Amino acid sequence: MKKIVSISVTALCLALLSNVALAALPGMYAGAGIGLSKQLTSTDFIFNSSPVGTTLEQSRQNGGLGGRVFAGFNFNEYFGLEGSYARFNDSEYKSTITSPVSTYVANLDYTMNTYNLVGKAYLPLGETRNFNLYALGGVAYVNSQSDLKETINNVTISKDSVTNNKFRPVYGLGASYDIPASNVTTNLEFSHTQGLGNVNTSSTAIPDANMLTFNVAYNFG
Repeated sequence: MKKIVSISVTALCLALLSNVALAALPGMYAGAGIGLSKQLTSTDFIFNSSPVGTTLEQSRQNGGLGGRVFAGFNFNEYFGLEGSYARFNDSEYKSTITSPVSTYVANLDYTMNTYNLVGKAYLPLGETRNFNLYALGGVAYVNSQSDLKETINNVTISKDSVTNNKFRPVYGLGASYDIPASNVTTNLEFSHTQGLGNVNTSSTAIPDANMLTFNVAYNFG
């Protein structure tokens, strides 16, 4: 008798956990994520050489911390729709030309943020379906800006800014885990935003951009 009761209780607990995991999938959710981001800006420096009698020092920094906030709705355990805002790490270039009488400095900075609307297709894994693989694809409204500032002996001599606002494709892959007995889902997601033009030859080009984030979402369903 005790053995039968024990088996029944175990089966009931497993059934409840399974239902909890499934209940977190459909419906509305919202969350935020943080991780690595990179604008695929030029691999070149600002200058190829400097005038005779001067010294040239150059540096560039591509990639770093990025983040996103998002909200979405899963129509069922297989399909959903999500809107998000993403902020990418700046790309920064610096060139310093030093002569006996002056120091010239050029700073070129790229900033990017995107507003995204994507569809998501899930592939549940495991009997309780706590784990999911998913693919995403849609459109991003990209705000990309490049700023060039030139100084001589710390006095600004020139400033130039180019801003681009375009709709561009975005797509990616992710893996999620629905924490049992809670309304919380975690996921690891990679996304790629397709740029426009050649960043090595055009100041109006939009660079490609990648983002890999760890995200936490609360399910309202």
